[in-house]
Amino acid sequence: MRVRPIELRDAGGTPILNEAEVLALRVYTTKAYIAINAPLRERERHPLPVTVKFLQSAVEKLRARELVHGHGTDQGTFDLWRGIRG
Repeated sequence: MRVRPIELRDAGGTPILNEAEVLALRVYTTKAYIAINAPLRERERHPLPVTVKFLQSAVEKLRARELVHGHGTDQGTFDLWRGIRG
């Protein structure tokens, strides 16, 4: 199965996120986030360590891109969003 890349590219036209990072982000936006978050909150051994590593990598890349190209302020601050219970 091919995963369509998120259309964020660097100056050379290369996608910023690789296929595994895109897939990890897409999985995280489903109900699977519960299975990903719970072990992290409980500080347990994680049953999905590779998924968590790809999520971490994707978030780091997106944060770095936001600092360089995003809507940050002169102080280097920017908005980060996270899930809300409801």
